[in-house]
Amino acid sequence: VDELARLEPASMPEYLLWYDAWPDHFAHGKGPFSDEIVAPTGEYRRLDYWIGQVSAAYDAAGVQDRTLYGMAGDHGLTPVYWIVSPEAEFVEGLRKSGVDLRVRKISSDEGEGPKLTNRLHPPSMKGYDLIVASTAGGNYMMDFFLDQDANWGRQPVASELRTLRTLGGKSVDVLTELETRLADSLDYLVVRATPCDAAGGTIEVRGPRAGGVAVGTIERRGDKVWYGWEGADVLGLDAISPYATAPDAATADRDAADRTRCLAADRAAVDTWCSEADWRRLTAHGRRPDAVTQLAHLYDTDRAGTVNLFPHDGVGYNTKVPGRHAGESFHEKDAFVGVWGAPVTGDGHPEIGINGAVPEAIYAWLSGQPVTPGSDGWGYPRFDEGRLR
Repeated sequence: VDELARLEPASMPEYLLWYDAWPDHFAHGKGPFSDEIVAPTGEYRRLDYWIGQVSAAYDAAGVQDRTLYGMAGDHGLTPVYWIVSPEAEFVEGLRKSGVDLRVRKISSDEGEGPKLTNRLHPPSMKGYDLIVASTAGGNYMMDFFLDQDANWGRQPVASELRTLRTLGGKSVDVLTELETRLADSLDYLVVRATPCDAAGGTIEVRGPRAGGVAVGTIERRGDKVWYGWEGADVLGLDAISPYATAPDAATADRDAADRTRCLAADRAAVDTWCSEADWRRLTAHGRRPDAVTQLAHLYDTDRAGTVNLFPHDGVGYNTKVPGRHAGESFHEKDAFVGVWGAPVTGDGHPEIGINGAVPEAIYAWLSGQPVTPGSDGWGYPRFDEGRLR
């Protein structure tokens, strides 16, 4: 051990983990397209320089031909031009109309310190009509309660939120109030239509559209997903992102035919539903990449809140900074992921990836052991798709 301790500082590490927080911090604080990020002296250029320095060190050590690099961005970011407080619009609006909700906010707005400071013994949340918890601007999570004694452990579904009885004795149609009071800023809200868990369930995706409310329904059973809507396609599956690389003509024709097949599936016949992989591929070039599949899993756990609000592009909920993530728009999901180096073969790349794939690819290469999704703690397929020697 003493000999290793003396020699290790002079050697190249077999495994190096490097976390660079500055692109994230500057993009949140200044905006993702600000000079601090994209200018010749910005954080992207600095990041590129230091990656080059690391690569040069391994090259100088003579181990470049057996070095594998993996890089994953935490998330994408989209700019915020208009900040809206759902508490002010919804909670204060109801209060002025005579409905006084008892509210506790446990989340922190992006750009401020934490609200809950005791990890092991947080204060009780009983005695409130609404608990607010959310993430960095693009998603706003609300927990409502039916009966805090009898149903403390069960999330209410959409039909129950239509006549929610407050602790003060008033009845509130939560969904209509949210859709009306947030009509200018809300892209859509998501709520359980039936109880949901990891095996599946049914959700509603509701958004103000053309003076009314469009309602999409997503039902999942295992890895099979059905999607349909009333009024309008609230997810806009036909809208192609102007920032994504458009598919070639043959792929576009195939995807159009598959989309028609998926949307024509018989809701009563699960074997006609499309798989999660189908939906992920069909939404890869859209304005909301992978929205159908990810929303189908939103309520796999009761801890996902009762109602989740997603604002329009350019709008930030629960934020104090001009760069947001945690929403459904293209830039928020367009995070860089790559595995490169001499050990990598092939020229393909994934268009949509989900959590865990880069660590699995690197682990498989370092250990020489196969990684099987769903076993040994691994939950997702590898990005490299077998292209590592």
